[in-house]
Amino acid sequence: MLVLFVLVVSIMQYQQNQLKLKLAEYEKIEEIKNAINNLNPKYFKYDAINKRHELRVNVLFSPGSPKIPNAIKHDLYKAGKELSEIINNLSVADNKIKYLVIIEGMAARYNDPSQKWKNSDPDYIERTYKLSYDRAKALFQFWQSKGIFFDENVFEIVLAGSGWYGAGRYKDGEEGNNKRFLIQIIPKVGEINPASYLRIENKLRSLPKLIPNNDNGKFVFTEIIVYPSSSTVIASYEDGHNWGSSKYKYHLSKEGVITFNLIDSYEN
Repeated sequence: MLVLFVLVVSIMQYQQNQLKLKLAEYEKIEEIKNAINNLNPKYFKYDAINKRHELRVNVLFSPGSPKIPNAIKHDLYKAGKELSEIINNLSVADNKIKYLVIIEGMAARYNDPSQKWKNSDPDYIERTYKLSYDRAKALFQFWQSKGIFFDENVFEIVLAGSGWYGAGRYKDGEEGNNKRFLIQIIPKVGEINPASYLRIENKLRSLPKLIPNNDNGKFVFTEIIVYPSSSTVIASYEDGHNWGSSKYKYHLSKEGVITFNLIDSYEN
């Protein structure tokens, strides 16, 4: 009986310690969010619906060009300086947490009636994905040229281009405002063995039928991000014309068996 009592107490203490760790993790994430949300509103606008920041500097790219106009370089420099100071202070505050910093470029669709056909042309869609990525790269390289760096041991920089797609786009008469940059800063709390990550990624890639409405198995994952702290994975995919993303809850057993449950999905 005494042995059973000691065992129960030990289990309860373990569970209590696990809850304390999760609470500390949650509080740290909330602290990080609050710090990020203190970015200067002159340069950054927080999108509460999509949980990301929009760079408020009016870029006004020339059509089809990734070149940053000279007129707005000073404001982009100030915005980059503000961003780097905020997130570099985060790394000093807690060096156990690492971050994913996503710099996303976007593009505006054609509004001229004589050119709207380009908006559904596969070649133009592909070009625009590349164009928006090149714009994100141009911003990152501009910041580097001005001495604005992010500690590679703490921050993983992801350059992305969503072309004419993505959530929270401006529509109709405001379409031109989609020539912009979006910034997302995601704390990576928790660790995952690289071999386990590869098993999760490879297993997910081998299960195309998990993707909603996919009968032909032709979708190809373009990006897979694993969040070990919540045991979730987000996979983006496309088939040349359609694109979307799916969120799964995964379970990795001690025997290495991986199972997935679809939580949410978005298709276009």
